[in-house]
Amino acid sequence: MEHTFYRTVTFTRPANTTAYTALDVVGATAAALAFPATSGIGSPFIIKSLDVQINQATAAATVFRLHLYSVTPGSALGDNAAFDLPAGDQPYYLGYADTASAVDLGVINFATSAVLNKGVMVAESASIFGYLQCITGFTPESGITGTVTIYCEGN
Repeated sequence: MEHTFYRTVTFTRPANTTAYTALDVVGATAAALAFPATSGIGSPFIIKSLDVQINQATAAATVFRLHLYSVTPGSALGDNAAFDLPAGDQPYYLGYADTASAVDLGVINFATSAVLNKGVMVAESASIFGYLQCITGFTPESGITGTVTIYCEGN
C-alpha cells in the first residue's frame, strides 16, 4: 500500500548580498541540505513534487534545481559556489529535479515543480542530501532564510 510523506529543510544564507550567477549553489555557508530520515519500511520511493520558498521581498525570478545524493556530498560546495559534480560525488548522485520560475508573492518568492515522479533509490528511512542551484541567477537579500520541501510517495 502506497503512502505519502514529505521532507523539509530550512537554511539561512550568509549575511551578504552577493549576486548569484547562473548555475550557482544557494544555501548556507555549508550548502548541502540534509533531508531528515523518515520512519518507514525501508523501500525506495518516488519524489512527486518539490517546493522552494525564499524569504525575501525582492523578486528572485529564477528556476531552481535540486541535486540529490544518497550521502553528504564530499565536494562540500558552499553558498554562491559554481555547481560541479566531481568524480568523488558521482557514485552517490541520484539526479535532479527542477522547479518552475519563482513567483514573487510579496515577502516571499515561491517556486514549485510540476509532477515529477522521480524515483529515488535510497531507503525511505534513510536521509538524503542535496544542493539547491539557481539556474538563471538573482540578487539575494542579506541573511535570508529558505525552505525546500520534497513530497514523496512510497510503498
